Amino acid sequence: MQVQVSLTLEVSATTGLADLEEAIVTQGRQSMCRALQQAIRQWEQRQRRCPRCKNDDVRVEGTVGRRVLLVFGRVRLALRRYRCQHCLHRWCPARHLLRDLRGQQVSPGLREAAVLAGSSWPYRHATQLLERLSGAQISAEELRQLTMQQGEQQACVQQQHAEQVLNAAPNEGKGEAGVVGMDGGWTHSCEQAGGMEGKVAVVACNKQVQEPKAQPDPSQLTWYELAKRSAKGKRLGPVHQRARWMKRCYVATFAPSKALGILAEAAAREVGLDQAKSVVVADGAQWIKQEAKQHFAKATHILDWFHLWRVVRKAIRETQRDQQYPETWLTEQITEIKSWLWHGEVDQAVKRLQSWQEKGEGKALKAAVTYLQEQREWIGSYEAWRQAGYPVGSGIIERAVSLVINRRMKRRGMRWKRDNATALVTLRTDFLNADWQRHPSHRAFV
Repeated sequence: MQVQVSLTLEVSATTGLADLEEAIVTQGRQSMCRALQQAIRQWEQRQRRCPRCKNDDVRVEGTVGRRVLLVFGRVRLALRRYRCQHCLHRWCPARHLLRDLRGQQVSPGLREAAVLAGSSWPYRHATQLLERLSGAQISAEELRQLTMQQGEQQACVQQQHAEQVLNAAPNEGKGEAGVVGMDGGWTHSCEQAGGMEGKVAVVACNKQVQEPKAQPDPSQLTWYELAKRSAKGKRLGPVHQRARWMKRCYVATFAPSKALGILAEAAAREVGLDQAKSVVVADGAQWIKQEAKQHFAKATHILDWFHLWRVVRKAIRETQRDQQYPETWLTEQITEIKSWLWHGEVDQAVKRLQSWQEKGEGKALKAAVTYLQEQREWIGSYEAWRQAGYPVGSGIIERAVSLVINRRMKRRGMRWKRDNATALVTLRTDFLNADWQRHPSHRAFV
């Protein structure tokens, strides 16, 4: 079967490239619609045999109107109805050709594009982009329904698959060293006041050290070049080697933390993570400590250094302000306590803070003492961890929360239901996981 569609354009002498491009795109979409109509009509011509008695003596008895939404636009079809002159059976052969629509009007290709767009941008914005880029005409509400339907199905499949992975016997082979990060991100909710917390986890392994860029020789630079580099914040000192986790897997849900723990452990088994060689980095939330203890008991648990030092530094500054100590005292205390905490000497830092409590009761000081006592199990020698190659910061999970939740769900006026939010973050994690399986030069998020 061959379908030939001609494309005719009227181009004036003053037509520019933009106008010519727009005309070709418009005429091209119209030609695609005509090509589909002709292809279905020719396909119907080949299906004139009666499916019941296999007789060729049939005639056309009108048409059935059908509207189909495709990636290149809206197409109105006139599907022929045939009647067998031998057994009087009547049928519409093109219905078998359109069985992939599942009784709807959106084609599988457009459905896939709509789900991808709906999980990436606000629904009204997504419909405008689809129409502008490909000519697809779909309403924002229909796009939302398709996105939620696909997301709910994928969330159920993902949870069932995770439970099957955990029920299977663990792989006793050699695994890779890696890092597991867990954190939460808050969004506005239309079901409960104060919002709701979405829980995200990322499992990363295959650590590779990045080659640093060569630094120019300072003696070969002019004063103008040195001043220009200084204004841009570029240093000429020794360059620190940076490492990157080249293999990552994201999971997320707005369900209770138990569901995230199951998903995270299943993801760790699938990527081949060895818990004994891996670490769990988090900000010390109670639900994170609970899930890490249950699902990653053999891993090394590390409290994020930046969360720890931010709490303690705030207490030191509050004490200096309340007691009116000089700036030299502040510098000395920051240097000493920071050194203690960096080398895991938590008891000395707690005693110093408690001694300040005898002179005055500050909110930040009290919060710092409580924080150190509650997070004592997750605090160790950060210097030793750094020398061993372990990450001591939660930057990897902070970025994961930004990619999965913040960029899509924390926009002006957005309110979410818990089930819809779970469906959406499931689609976003699937997209990110598929993106990390591509070649590094072709990834959208690196």
